[in-house]
Amino acid sequence: MNNYSIILPTFNRVQLLQLCIESLIKQNYDKQKYEIIIVDNNSNDSTEKLVKYYLNKYNNIRYINEPRKGLYFTRHTGAFNAKYDYLCFCDDDAIYHPDWLKELDFVYNKNPNVAAVGGKILIKWDKQPPPWIYEYESFLAKIDLADQILLSYSINLYGASLSIKRDVLFNIGGFEPDQIGDRLIGDGEIGLMAKLKKNKLLIGWTPYAITYHLQFVEKNATIKDIERRFKNNGRAFAYSKLKKHNYRKILFCIEVVISALIGIVYQAFKLYFINPRKAYFIRIFYLESLNYMLQVITNKEFYKVILSYNSLFDYHKNE
Repeated sequence: MNNYSIILPTFNRVQLLQLCIESLIKQNYDKQKYEIIIVDNNSNDSTEKLVKYYLNKYNNIRYINEPRKGLYFTRHTGAFNAKYDYLCFCDDDAIYHPDWLKELDFVYNKNPNVAAVGGKILIKWDKQPPPWIYEYESFLAKIDLADQILLSYSINLYGASLSIKRDVLFNIGGFEPDQIGDRLIGDGEIGLMAKLKKNKLLIGWTPYAITYHLQFVEKNATIKDIERRFKNNGRAFAYSKLKKHNYRKILFCIEVVISALIGIVYQAFKLYFINPRKAYFIRIFYLESLNYMLQVITNKEFYKVILSYNSLFDYHKNE
């Protein structure tokens, strides 16, 4: 039985946060073997008051306020303050099955070479959604890979249920930049997974560690919200190409333009008569990757912010 630091970033979601904390408290795991670190991204609702209630009741809960906006900071602040060698990253709009932590631990004990483990994430809607949305639930963090435990060097895990050995996270340079304010700078957890693969580190996934990601039909089962997610993925895609070419603009631009032309002219056109909605989302994806490319070229401040993340992880780690 390993010791775990569960890192829970949150921002202005006090009602959902309460459901999440309750599910983490009720884990079928020795309470002396895990801590819950709630990293508040400077919320202005009653988040702090809620957390203080739990701090007075349980001795394995900690609270940190992180004023710098973005998951990049909240996740790493939690990691740098963690007491234990195994880290679990959670979302504040998720509910965790009572056996979630126990099942993640089972995979680590199954193979000592496993560097990171994730579990099944299912979407829990507040009411019946329109049928078309089910095709896009993976964009809402659904992941259901198999009916058995998988060990592979090519699995992708989502941040709503992602655990990793602390030394591995630090050795590969942590998460990539993510949403900063209203702009997506980088590819976040996707970039983290890419670094695990690049370093040939074994990844585990289990269907028995179940997470329920809470989604709301009026907000999340809409064209507007799925469009937003395709835009974010398009920006993350462009960032991954910039990073691939070591932040050299010319090669980066060539690859993004070629990818966009192929995607818009071939993929979107091919789907237009079969699934016009999906064709529209694909166009949005590639157009946003081009928009990101233009920002890199024309906005010196934006480009400087991206470059600053090369050294920010080590600086933040040593604060």
